[in-house]
Amino acid sequence: MKRLSAIIIAAILMGILTFICIHKQSDSRKASINIEILKSFVEDGDIIFRLGDRPWSLLIKDIATTKESYSHVGIIRKNTEITVINADTLRVDGKDGVIEVSINDFSSVAQRIAVFRVKSIEREKLSSIAEEYLGKPFDWEFDLSDESRIYCSELIYIVLKRIRPDIELKTIYIKELKKNVIPLDVCVENDEFEQVLLIESK
Repeated sequence: MKRLSAIIIAAILMGILTFICIHKQSDSRKASINIEILKSFVEDGDIIFRLGDRPWSLLIKDIATTKESYSHVGIIRKNTEITVINADTLRVDGKDGVIEVSINDFSSVAQRIAVFRVKSIEREKLSSIAEEYLGKPFDWEFDLSDESRIYCSELIYIVLKRIRPDIELKTIYIKELKKNVIPLDVCVENDEFEQVLLIESK
């Protein structure tokens, strides 16, 4: 737990440095995920996880309660196009907070992609509710009691709790923050979800 807490604190303190590093990385370093397979499997309301290849991803991937390592998560919206609603920060394009990006964009820095599906909820509700939070700033305080700012796994938590207040989702208590945070493996080893896809980069 001490190691996990140190990782989170270090991640926050290194934010500016990481942002600079991201800008310096070339497109040639992007991981190669088979996007066509991914597109053929996903459905509206699926929860999509990625393990990124950026320095920021390596810092936060251990915020987990299982051996599964992910660094970001979002909600699929499938209409005429396939997009991902997610709370992101330190992007090359400067966008911050809850945004909607193409699935290609979301997957472009991924070493690994996993897709989970909620069993007992009309999944279409997830994307429609997530849409209501577009534009909310990123939550650097990791405060679950304040929905005016949102971090990536917190978005999943908020949306699911609005649909099913009784759903059980794991949290991790971070001593230095004096708060419970939603881990990046929130759907792993949880009977409420089923994993439908796992893709590793080539």
